[in-house]
Amino acid sequence: MLDDRINPSYGALQLHKALRTATTHADPETRERAVDKVNKWKDLLAGIAAGVLSIGSRTPVKGKPAWLTLEVLTGGFASGSLKAGGKLLPFEKDICKKLPFLSDRKRFDARDRQILNYWFISEEGFRELIDRLGEGDYEILVPEEGALLVAAWLASNGYESESRELVATLEPWFDQVRFFPRPAKSTQRFTDKVFLRDVKSASESLRGMVTPPQISAQLEAINVWQPFQDKVIEFIVSICKTRPESQIDAAADGEFMPDFDQKATVAEAGRLSSEFRSLSKIHTFCKKPVRKYTLAQMMKILGQIAETGKPTMPQRARLSTLCWRNVRKRGLPGSAKHQEFRDQQRLQTRKPLFAHVGKLVALRMSEKEQSRGLEDVSSVLHPVLDSESSEQISTGVEIPSAVRRKVKPCMMDSVDQLVADGVITSAETLAIVLPQVTGNLHAATIVDPSLKLLFATIYRAFRSRRSLLLLDYQSQVQLQELPWVSVLDKFRDSSSHLPGVLAARELGGLAISSFPHSIFPNKLLQEFRAIAKTAGIGMPIVDELAADIFMGSFTAKFVEAAQVAADLLEGTLYQVYYQIDFKEIQSLAIGHGPNKEFAAICGRRSVKGVGGGSWSAKNGTIIEQQQVLTTQNLAAVVSCFEIAGDLKPKWSLLAQSCFKWICAQLQIKDREYHAKLVKLKNSAYAWRQMVFFLSFVDEKETGQFLQWASEYLSQQTDEFQIRFGPALEGLHAATESQWRGVELPASHQPFYGWALGKHWLLAESRNTI
Repeated sequence: MLDDRINPSYGALQLHKALRTATTHADPETRERAVDKVNKWKDLLAGIAAGVLSIGSRTPVKGKPAWLTLEVLTGGFASGSLKAGGKLLPFEKDICKKLPFLSDRKRFDARDRQILNYWFISEEGFRELIDRLGEGDYEILVPEEGALLVAAWLASNGYESESRELVATLEPWFDQVRFFPRPAKSTQRFTDKVFLRDVKSASESLRGMVTPPQISAQLEAINVWQPFQDKVIEFIVSICKTRPESQIDAAADGEFMPDFDQKATVAEAGRLSSEFRSLSKIHTFCKKPVRKYTLAQMMKILGQIAETGKPTMPQRARLSTLCWRNVRKRGLPGSAKHQEFRDQQRLQTRKPLFAHVGKLVALRMSEKEQSRGLEDVSSVLHPVLDSESSEQISTGVEIPSAVRRKVKPCMMDSVDQLVADGVITSAETLAIVLPQVTGNLHAATIVDPSLKLLFATIYRAFRSRRSLLLLDYQSQVQLQELPWVSVLDKFRDSSSHLPGVLAARELGGLAISSFPHSIFPNKLLQEFRAIAKTAGIGMPIVDELAADIFMGSFTAKFVEAAQVAADLLEGTLYQVYYQIDFKEIQSLAIGHGPNKEFAAICGRRSVKGVGGGSWSAKNGTIIEQQQVLTTQNLAAVVSCFEIAGDLKPKWSLLAQSCFKWICAQLQIKDREYHAKLVKLKNSAYAWRQMVFFLSFVDEKETGQFLQWASEYLSQQTDEFQIRFGPALEGLHAATESQWRGVELPASHQPFYGWALGKHWLLAESRNTI
């Protein structure tokens, strides 16, 4: 069933894109992945048509509880499949082969998963799980894979009734879901170091490296076609009249004519022509030999001579011209001049191809723990050893930067060090690693070492769950809803909030100072919520809303966030620039359902001075006003995490960073109109954050920033200065109003990203925006 508020063509569009990739992409592995996507989108559309899937619901798959991890496709659409279900994985088949009552079987399928789940709750199976808990030699990539480990821990620690209750909850799904862990190659340990990318995904990326077509064409030209062309020229020279090499440079075109007065020479021409055709079928990267270049022309003539057996004078003259022009340029094949030329070309091919080195490094990484990062990346990035050398890669070759870049995200270190090293490059990538930090914070409240490691591992797996597309203000599934997690609450000591408080201050400040132009992505906000909970901090966090599914109202959380912003920003540049009535915001009552008054305020602010526009654009302008009033979590993070003092030396520099980013972003040339709109929206968000940062500096620093910004803008193109100048003038006017009481001009309009009608930054622009 598909809600009327969801675009029904979205799934069909994704299916079309996957089909196109599956049939046209050059890389076979990419085509294979696209075929998998095609099947998933087909299943999704079929499930909607059959009424099995209810897109927009918290439980979109009929009959399945919310705590089961669903496979979620692009856009938050649940495909209907379970992440811990489907075909048996290789490690599951290996377990089947070791079980006495299955060892005589040759084939295994998904129906055997039920047998495996039951075996793991047997006495022998529980004993194996308990051993794994003690050793830490397991992997959990989907939260369900930790469920029976929890049951085993409960049973082994005297909580048999809780263990039985948990197993009873899981048992109805034994035939569909894998509730046992994957084996690990090495022992896990509890660590405060984090990583962006695990070894397995980095290895897959390295194995997937391909040589660019232009490089393959160059190698083919040097190693295949040039030697063949030399062979053809040697043949033509051999059937010309004898002449001293000293005469070659002075010879005129056609002076030395090839003779085909013997059948053997005609036969050789035919043999060369046949060899050329064979090579052309095998070596297809370099197109020059089969087009209108020297070799192509010579082979065309030799082929005609082989067919007729009687060369004409024009054919002989043309062959002579083509041959001796080449000889004068490069020397006779085998001469010192010619050899030097060819040696220089071959030097270009001696460097190993990145794809070959990538596969070698992937082989090294296959010996490492696949689900974690690398504490020492140098262990896989050292020069090629004697035992690793081959025809493609010689001993001592250094690992090229293209390969190093794929391994670098596997580095394990503290979050701030990964930011400093350029591994974490955006708020989105920061959101990827934070579950490892918050998982450790939650697990730190557990005393038992093996349970602490298990909880942290399950937490990280849970945070990898993709969010569902939800309607009617439903919330995503929470960690505590997992039966095997909720049963552990009694074993956690949540009395000390200090570790969480310290982490909140460190990570909140890091997120703002490292990526000042970016709003916090929803994934990062999930971790801020988790950190705030661990720290015992009440914090109203609001997610970024999508304009195309906006319901027209806001929950109480948005009002709370706006009131936190009002308390923090009353009387600041932010209030003046955006002309906000914070007293009106502070007077709003906070209820439990959608707040119509707050939505009405956003609506009034959004339509001021504008008209027309699409339904989606109108939603966008309302959402942007909500972002202005709540600061889209900046105020909440700064206020609730108490980091304003920590960031005091950085506020002005953060504002400068935003201004630089905006100027660069808006001068990128884009042909697609949608790309321009996205760029405008992001630039306006960065501008809003810049104004927020400037709200914490004094009058002197504000003046210094404006002087700097004016000078920086003057260094940009003339057209951009004219086009973007009004935005900076508006900021000037707001600072005059704040510090000197000068009334804002009636025409004052803040820089917004959404507009009803054409945005003023897009009007009559060809060179920028």
